[in-house]
Order: sequence, then structure tokens, then C-alpha cells
Amino acid sequence: MRLINFQIKNYRSIIDSGVVKLSELDNVSVFAGQNESGKSSILKALYDFERGELEADTIPFSIDANPIQSISCTYKIEDDDNLAELLTGIIKEEFSLQTDEAEKILDENKIGKLKTFTLTRKKEAEKIQTNIDENSFNIFCAAILDKPVQPAEGKEVKEKDKKGDQIIYSTHSPYLIEVDFLSRIKLILNTEKQGTKIEDIVTSKIDTEYKRDALQPIADAIGLSVSEFSTLGKKNTILEGISDFYYFSGMKKILSRSGDYHFVPGIGVRQIHNLISVSIGYGLDWIAIIDDDSTEGGKDSKKKFDEIKDFAFDGNDDKTKEKVNILEGIIGIENMFTHDDLKLIDSGVGKNNDKTKAVGQKRKVLFSKLFSEKVDSGDITADKLSQTAKDNFGKAFDFIDKNFVQSN
Repeated sequence: MRLINFQIKNYRSIIDSGVVKLSELDNVSVFAGQNESGKSSILKALYDFERGELEADTIPFSIDANPIQSISCTYKIEDDDNLAELLTGIIKEEFSLQTDEAEKILDENKIGKLKTFTLTRKKEAEKIQTNIDENSFNIFCAAILDKPVQPAEGKEVKEKDKKGDQIIYSTHSPYLIEVDFLSRIKLILNTEKQGTKIEDIVTSKIDTEYKRDALQPIADAIGLSVSEFSTLGKKNTILEGISDFYYFSGMKKILSRSGDYHFVPGIGVRQIHNLISVSIGYGLDWIAIIDDDSTEGGKDSKKKFDEIKDFAFDGNDDKTKEKVNILEGIIGIENMFTHDDLKLIDSGVGKNNDKTKAVGQKRKVLFSKLFSEKVDSGDITADKLSQTAKDNFGKAFDFIDKNFVQSN
């Protein structure tokens, strides 16, 4: 069985965590945030749930004198779980049933209908009660046989391979955060009014000081990770920023484009100049792709184009166009996609004609990183993306191929 979500109420700094979904990618979930944000309280609550005890010092100070504490955990039953055998053992022990070892007291077919179940432990007035959700309880009751039966003759009970243990850990260190698996990570923040909150890093809009602090170790980890891939090579496609790096890396796979070249992220269109200078200085081949940016009075991209034209090509417009591609009509890389495309990354993303605003400036990098991750895992494929996105990126890759692939 695998823990798929939980909810904690009135436990230390946690007033109500809401339903927290754990990583669907694998058996690892990470709670990342600053010190004193409540990360340890989450782990301690889950530990107390397992042992069936809630200590007196876990009651929050800021609420009623006699609050009801509760911890709910929802489990998914895996294909290799022998639930009937497990429950049979529990029933026999709990009710001291005397049956032959091979006799069955549960209908395996009916128990097989149980795919998930939720256990809730509540503490009120020093008493702890454990309840199972009503649907699971009804299935369980229907599966109890009136009379124990022998298994079918010749039927073997085979030992199935056990899967690895589920791992849940908390950290504020960027060195313990694997950004190749962003869906593992939950953002932990502590607020004055709501206590400890748990949010997905992509669906959370980073609009407060609390969230900026909580995000810092994740942002640092992404910075560490990207630095490994940003070294200039023999052939370099220079992009405006880290989010461009992740989107282009993912779309290269989506569009099945080949080519031995590096995507090199700068830090905004105004910094591309330095990367081009280094490439020219070391005799490396390069091209640059920039948005049709509306900043600086709507002329930022044109201004950058002209700067490159003057310092690299002695004012030659045609030669500059061979090396610098402006994504016409695209103001912000997110506008290469449709709203439905963005919903593949975050189903709750807001609707806005400006897709960059829909994503939010503060979470651009996290959003793009999750896109790349979902492409790698196969969750986002070419058939799921809009033709608009494939056409927009296709034009950019045509420019890259013309310089680095077709010229070989």
C-alpha cells in the first residue's frame, strides 16, 4: 500500500494543512522550506498517526482550549498487495478467531473492489478514535464470509515482489533537493494567521515574503542544477533565461529535433551580449533567440538586435539576421503556448490573454522546469500539445536547424 495524500488539523503550527497529495512520480516526497516553517511538524504528525498517539504538547496555542485534533491518511492499494490475507490476519488477531490456517474469512473478489481507503485518527478530550471512510467500510463488511472456506484445491499462494519503501523527508538545503523531480516537492511556509501551509510549488503564486523565503532553497537548487548545463560548447543556442532553457529542451524532444548543440540560458535579453562576446572570443559557433519583448517602450528586442548588429557584424543587418532570431509577436516565452497547453503543467493555472501573466513572474522557472520534467516522464507528449505551440516552436527550431543541423 502507498500513502497518496494526507490532511492534518490542529497539530502544533498546523491549523489545517488541506489535502496534501504526495508525488505520483515515484516513492519520494520532499517538504522544502525555511527553518521554523513547520516541516518537522508534518513528519511528526505522520509518525504519530502511525503509532496511534497524539501527545499533549502537539495542541496549537492559538486556537480553542479543547480542539479536535485529526490526521487523515489515504492509501492506494497496489496490484501486488494481498489485502485479503492482511485483513484476515488482523481480524483473527483482534477477535481471537480459531480457524484453520488455510481457511478464508473474506471474499477476495469483493475485497478486490477496494482500490483506496482513508483512515482518520481523531483526538478529543484525551481520547483517540480511528475511523475508516464509509465506502471502504461498506466494501469490507460485504466481503466478510458467513462461513470460512478452504481455498480451491491446487491453488498456490505466490510471494510477490515487494516494492521499495516510501520516503518522505524535509529540508531547507538546496543540496538535498533534486530538481529533476519537481513533482516530488511541496512548499512549506508559516503564516501569522493560517499557521503552517503546504502548497505545490508550481500552483502556488509566490506573492508574499513568506513564500519567497520558502521558495529560496528550491530556487537555489535550480540555480545549481542549471549551472551544470549552461557551459558553452562548440555550437550554442543562446536563450534569454532559464525558463526558455527548460521549454526549448522539452520541445526539442517533443518535436523530435536532432542536433548536437547546447541551449545556453542568459539572465534576460539585456545579458545575452556577454554570452555572445564570450562565444566570439573563444571562436565558438552561436545563434541567439529572443522574444519580441515589449519592455523598454516596446523596443527592447529591436534595441538588442541593433546592439548585436553593431558590435558583432559592423552594422550588417543581413548577417545579424542569420544569427539572431526574434520570435515575432511572442512577448514572453509562455505565449508560445495556448492556455490548454499550460493546463497540462498546472490544471489550475489562471486564464489570461498574456500567458506569462497567467503563470506569474515569480514562478516562471518552476513552471518551465515542471514542463521539462513532464516531457521526460511522458506525461506531456506531442499529441497532447496544441498545434499552435508546435508551430511556434517549430519555426524557432527551423532557424536552429538551418544553422547547426542542415549546415553540417
